[in-house]
Amino acid sequence: MGGFGTGKSVSQKYLYVDADSIRAYIDDTSGKAAKGGFAVGGFNMSKSTSGHFFDVATDANGIINPSENRVVWYPLKNALLTGRVLVERPDSVGENSFATGYESKAIGDWSQALGYKAVARGDYSTAIGKNAIAGKTNSFALGDSPKATGKDSYAFGAGAIASGNGSYALGSFGRDRDGNLTSIRTTASGDYSFVIGLGSVSSGLGAFTFGAGDTASGWFSTVTGLWNKVEPLGLCAMANGFGTKAGNFFASAFGDHTYASGHTSFATGFTTTASGQLSSTFGDQTNATGYASTAFGYHTTAQAAGLFVTGTYNIISGDPVNWVNGDPMFIIGNGLSATARSNAFTVLKNGNIGIGIPNPGYKLDVNGLVNLNRGITSGVALRVNGSEALWYDGSVYSWGYGGAYNVFADKVAVGTTGSPGSYSLYVVGSAYSTGGWSGSDIRWKKDLEPFRNILSDVTQLQGFRYNWRDDEYPEMKFDKDRQIGLIAQEVEKVFPELVRTDDNGYKAVSYEKLTVVLLEGIKEQQKQIESLQNQIGELKTIMNTYIHDN
Repeated sequence: MGGFGTGKSVSQKYLYVDADSIRAYIDDTSGKAAKGGFAVGGFNMSKSTSGHFFDVATDANGIINPSENRVVWYPLKNALLTGRVLVERPDSVGENSFATGYESKAIGDWSQALGYKAVARGDYSTAIGKNAIAGKTNSFALGDSPKATGKDSYAFGAGAIASGNGSYALGSFGRDRDGNLTSIRTTASGDYSFVIGLGSVSSGLGAFTFGAGDTASGWFSTVTGLWNKVEPLGLCAMANGFGTKAGNFFASAFGDHTYASGHTSFATGFTTTASGQLSSTFGDQTNATGYASTAFGYHTTAQAAGLFVTGTYNIISGDPVNWVNGDPMFIIGNGLSATARSNAFTVLKNGNIGIGIPNPGYKLDVNGLVNLNRGITSGVALRVNGSEALWYDGSVYSWGYGGAYNVFADKVAVGTTGSPGSYSLYVVGSAYSTGGWSGSDIRWKKDLEPFRNILSDVTQLQGFRYNWRDDEYPEMKFDKDRQIGLIAQEVEKVFPELVRTDDNGYKAVSYEKLTVVLLEGIKEQQKQIESLQNQIGELKTIMNTYIHDN
């Protein structure tokens, strides 16, 4: 139709355009069209068939079904359709729409559909690719089976879904840990949400996701990395890294498999958990369960409200919600395992400090040795209210406050300035105790030998009532009350293990150990009683039999 040069053209007019019509005249006798021309209709029949090349005809109802290879101007809707055209009903073609490809449909007004079975349903929508669907007003779908079903939504990639209003989805199907394809689509289902990645999901209002296998369910939440998640309660929460999770308002989780579940909590590191409100965790497998608590280190737990803990395997204690004066405020843990927890340093909320003590009862409570005035050969080592409490003269320490002192090295003497001798604790005078314990663990003992026939030895002991000769030995500060006891020299003859002799030759009896001897004697006597009872029973049986027979 027409040509650029006029050398071979003719003066015949082929196209008329009037106000009410367009008329085209076609010379189908010509062997070819003029150079640069546009031929519609048939050439010479010797080189072509009588098929239609441009056809606006449909059936009486405006339907083309089944689909046909056509180039169709659809006057009912002022629409253009090309390729494998399918018009199932007139309302499946949008006003001023354009569809091309294989059975693609531009159903929305002013919509476009291009590709394989692409469908643009919304007004002003665009669907491009294989099975692409643009379902709402001004939606856009591009790729392999993407779905943009929200108003003003955009879906790009293989299987991407943008179902929220104003949402964006860019990516492909997810992958499992072995790299295999999964059925999870990259999805932006929350209004105004945004997602980029493989199988990631932004379901919260205004949520943002960037990565693979991520999920942002909280409103205005942010998730980046691999297999991270913000739970529905996570308003403005963040999860970033690998396998992290944020589950509450304003919570943030970073690192590897961390979990921030408390309100405004923060978790980072490896497998840490911040479950307390305003809590924070750092390090390796730490936990912060208390309000405004913080845990650093390795396997530490901050349970008390306001507690700061660091180190390893600290002792877990305290109220997680309320401020309790006796609860810890600062801990350095030095435990070895979950079953062997301990604290190297503890500060309580009441100001008490413990070194090696998890529950210090004093402003400074120490378990173990304390080295004071290191490098000083003599002088005051400790003061109380400004006065001397501990003095070191280079060889021994003197203790006391206000003029009363005790002198000791590895042993303690009470009530005397003399040597304790062979005793670790030597008391002159009466001693009072509400209880006492003696080490008796079998792991400390060897050469065990049970008692045999001890009753005869016990019967050799003689108990006495007596008074101390306090007037002859005033330095011993004997009790003036009437006494009950044994004579050490007599006990020594039978049970030498119960008697000890000091450096001055005076003997003492271990009445504590004597109870073991008496216990075995009672047991031996009980056996004799039981034997006699059995003999009496046998005699009764014989007598009863004899009486019955006679």
